[in-house]
Amino acid sequence: MRFCEEHAGQRFAHYGQFDAWSVREAVQFWSLLIEWSGLRHDGSLRPALTDTRCEHAEFFPHLSLSYAENLLLRDATDAARPALSAVHADGSVQRWSLHALRSQICALAAGLSAQGLRSGEHVGLIAHNNAAAVIAALAAATLGCPVATVAPEMGGEALLGRLGQVEPVVLMSDLSSPGGASGQASARLQEAVGALPTLRCVLLLDAAAATAQLPCPVLSAGQLIQAHANAVEPQWERRPFNHPLFILFTSGTTGTPKCLVHGAGGTLLEHLKEHRLHCNLSPADKLFFHTSIGWMMWHWQLSALASGAELVLYDGPVSSAESLWGIVARERVTVFGTSPAYLQLCQRSDARALDGLDFTALRALLSTGSVLYPSDQTWVSEHIKHLPVQSISGGTDIIGCFVLGNPNQPAYACECQCRSLGLDVRAVADPGTPTASIGELVCANPFPSRPLGFLHDPSGARFHAAYFAQHEGCWTHGDLIEFTPEGTALIHGRTDGIMNVRGIRIGPAEIYRILRHLPEISEAMAVEQSAPDEVGGSRLALLVVLQPRQQLDDALIRRIEHELLTRASPAHVPDVILQVAELPVTYSGKRSESSARAALNGNAAANAQALRNPASLEPLLQFARSQRAALPAGRRARELTLQQMIHIWEQALGVEGLQADDNFFDLGGESITALRLVHEVQRCSGGELPLALLYQAPTIAGLLDAVNRAGTMSAPTRSSLRLLKSASGGVPLFLVPGVGGTAIELQRLARTLDYPAPIYGLEAPGFQTHETALDRIEDMARLYLQEIRAVWPHGPYRIAGYSFGGLVAYEMGQMLAAAAEQPALVVLFDTTPHERFWPARARLEYLLRRGGRAVRRLLRTPPRAWRGLAQEAARALQALWPPQRSTQPGEAATLSQPTDLPANVLRVLQAGLTAYATYQPRACTFPLTLLRSELRFSDRCDPRRIWGPLAPSLTVRDVQGDHYTIIRSPQLAALVTAPEFR
Repeated sequence: MRFCEEHAGQRFAHYGQFDAWSVREAVQFWSLLIEWSGLRHDGSLRPALTDTRCEHAEFFPHLSLSYAENLLLRDATDAARPALSAVHADGSVQRWSLHALRSQICALAAGLSAQGLRSGEHVGLIAHNNAAAVIAALAAATLGCPVATVAPEMGGEALLGRLGQVEPVVLMSDLSSPGGASGQASARLQEAVGALPTLRCVLLLDAAAATAQLPCPVLSAGQLIQAHANAVEPQWERRPFNHPLFILFTSGTTGTPKCLVHGAGGTLLEHLKEHRLHCNLSPADKLFFHTSIGWMMWHWQLSALASGAELVLYDGPVSSAESLWGIVARERVTVFGTSPAYLQLCQRSDARALDGLDFTALRALLSTGSVLYPSDQTWVSEHIKHLPVQSISGGTDIIGCFVLGNPNQPAYACECQCRSLGLDVRAVADPGTPTASIGELVCANPFPSRPLGFLHDPSGARFHAAYFAQHEGCWTHGDLIEFTPEGTALIHGRTDGIMNVRGIRIGPAEIYRILRHLPEISEAMAVEQSAPDEVGGSRLALLVVLQPRQQLDDALIRRIEHELLTRASPAHVPDVILQVAELPVTYSGKRSESSARAALNGNAAANAQALRNPASLEPLLQFARSQRAALPAGRRARELTLQQMIHIWEQALGVEGLQADDNFFDLGGESITALRLVHEVQRCSGGELPLALLYQAPTIAGLLDAVNRAGTMSAPTRSSLRLLKSASGGVPLFLVPGVGGTAIELQRLARTLDYPAPIYGLEAPGFQTHETALDRIEDMARLYLQEIRAVWPHGPYRIAGYSFGGLVAYEMGQMLAAAAEQPALVVLFDTTPHERFWPARARLEYLLRRGGRAVRRLLRTPPRAWRGLAQEAARALQALWPPQRSTQPGEAATLSQPTDLPANVLRVLQAGLTAYATYQPRACTFPLTLLRSELRFSDRCDPRRIWGPLAPSLTVRDVQGDHYTIIRSPQLAALVTAPEFR
């Protein structure tokens, strides 16, 4: 600000005057910013602007620069300064000095140049957020090649919908996931290469290059760098200010995602302004922004090298608060960027995992991706430090921010501190409500990071329609914004059909394209539904119109979810799927997502009079009312008191004298106890309680608060995953429970294991009234893998199953192997299949053991009791006689006696027994580990006889205790020493 005062002859009494001047005298502001920042360039700063209209303006037409040079080349004394630290999923860290980073980038650029890559040719980049991606992107930028970045978790169809338009000549890609090699990534890359005819070669960024088999030449980035390690630094060719640098993609709301071309000069200048002025970044800072290369924040943080800041990258999973905050503490991060979705995940995690972490270096916290809520700020203040969460908002469209932070202005919870300097950002109210404070976000003047345009849009007609047709002369962004009297801003969400679910922007058109492959579906509509108690505050709802005589059954639901997961991403899988007779359409035949969204949220549609079929909204309103009915007016009819909750716990646990802070798991609570407890709470409260809530609120007071809090029980979770133990980094362990289907029985096991990564339990569907219990092990395995991939999409996979759960874990391993993703670990806790499928040797071993036991008992038993022993032996022989294998599965899977368990529990138990009686394991191709209880206590065959012939390699570890006590104390302590869990 002082620099502008001196060179512009101005005096600014406060920041507001400076901001107004930067808009009023934008030409002078941008020219002075280049001078002040020390940007390396050639040519003239005049004219700074060719037009005063945002749509047609071009910045600095006579200026040239190199984006890579400005990021990598500074004073010689800076060469040894740290430039990049890459943190991996296993906790390891790789570090680069500025000199080392620049040397590798220059070597790779020389190697690509030797392969014939030339300025202006397009390059595709599919990689994780690691150093290899940075080196690859900046090597391409050094050569003047625009880089199109795509996140590796994207499905094949979505990936090709983007790269197919870019027509890259080189495709840069990883073939491994953060945890190890991934057959899924290899298959996806093969599919992409086969569908991109413009490719001349593929550049593999990891060590898998030597084994890759692709239908085009394959190069290794490591080998190219090594071969050109002695190459002299390039002359840093300076190209026109508006030379293309990055190709990013719109969300695909109205069709195939559009390709946004961003210029080198505009991107760099906007980022320099945001980093140095709005974030106060300097060479003393470490910037860690949790992102992926498919999000513009990856490019935003990359440009921070030009301000001298060190970058911290992370390419692993996020399962708890400690996942990212641990990195912030260990790496002494000074500026941390995240999303509201992560902060809401932190609120649901155990904050005690953060005890002892040192956040003294942290001076700034940024948040973007979705709307920030006051509770997010409160959690940070309580558990991290008293530090304002700076909400920033912009988008892929401008590769920057419209409103963001300010180190010289006061901060208010959940508010963006100011608009971006030099940008005339306004809130345009709806014509029908001109006095409303909330309006559509527009920018009324030119700004340098405005994209150059769309690919394949030579006339600019599509570009105009997307951003300039709605408000003449202004950039229309599609967000709703409100400016306060203090000059701060609040973002209120999107105005168009783009959905923002858990911080991820999702274009419905991608969902529609994928669902066309399902012949049962006639039409579909994806809508964002408000869900205040879920992470991100909303969820994805899918409305489907089916073909005649089709029904939305469990099988079709699973197919829909599978298609969207594999062809797009986990974020595209809906939380709710509803069958409707018709979708709302206007008289012109255009479908109305806005009216459907209003109805699903229980509101009247503003455009109902414009609909051809307004009656189509009634089923959606009824669905919204049915959810509210579970919690009238946000509160159930009967709230529980603390005394009532204590009494319920004492009855369920069979103890007395409990206190409000007693913990269910510390009290030794088991799965059956938990089911009885939940059932009784439901009966007393009159609402349906998700079993998962007991994991989130395991104390009496916590559960009472959760049950009585508005909305808690209105939308039970769909996911089968339960986080049993949080940890930072590493490959997660997934535990499958026994036939009862609840992960609670594995809670004590997870807490005892000294496993260095997160541990999840899986829970069978069917405990909620709206769920269907699965009665086939194959269906369970398929569902569990789908939900595992939502949190750990790339493998390696480590799975263990107890008893019946071992059969499910085994089938999951079979499915992974069939998908060319050999499981890294499959452990069976004392698992055998149903007697119907025991081989002859297992039957013989069992008969001999039971016979010997009977003889020993006979010798110790008075003669008058021999008859009872004879009857017992006869029943055992009858059960194991080979013809018994022909028994109908239903007969072999019936509950042997009535039980007083709740009906939903009996439903899940019966389904599990049916699945157990019908599953015959087949030979596998992966190594297997068996934890076997003591045979002298067993009433089953020796499980070694089952699994030895089926597995190519079987490791058997004997554990003290019987089938039921091996996962309980004191035998549980022996499992801690098993090398599989170290």
